[in-house]
Amino acid sequence: MVGGFSDCQLMQEAIKKAFPKAKIVILNHAGLAVFKGAVIFGHNPQLITSRIAKYTYGIRISPPFNAKRHPKDKKVSVGGIDRCKDVFKKYIEVGESVKIGEAKTGKHVTIKSNQREMLLKIYASHENYPLFVTDSKCEMVGRVVVKLPDTTDHIRVDVKMIFGDALPKKG
Repeated sequence: MVGGFSDCQLMQEAIKKAFPKAKIVILNHAGLAVFKGAVIFGHNPQLITSRIAKYTYGIRISPPFNAKRHPKDKKVSVGGIDRCKDVFKKYIEVGESVKIGEAKTGKHVTIKSNQREMLLKIYASHENYPLFVTDSKCEMVGRVVVKLPDTTDHIRVDVKMIFGDALPKKG
């Protein structure tokens, strides 16, 4: 056990009671272990070369509606084209190893002509293969507004998500 509560006798007894078959190891100065690790990481962040994704991350998209794949209640008409709303477009899967700074990319097209901005809603899920962002285990964790040029055409937007860094890099 490590961390501040590891020094607490009551916590130690509760853990031993909850896991009677497990061998519980309590480090000397357990309360300092996390602190020391943070200091070491602060001095040399390159020690961590990859991370394991805690969630499946993706964005909400509206692909063309497919009656064989999509439920009827998800069907919407946008600009005269039937689309499926709230589809989860996966960028990274829970449990996947991601190198620090590794990018996942995707190509998306505006669904309306004269569209001046594209709203990308970012979702996280504990499930490996969420189908819709409205699933009970999906949660919106962020949003990005992409300003688009003034045009009557549909615009392709290349999305690049960078995973694994502890802190965002400044411009």
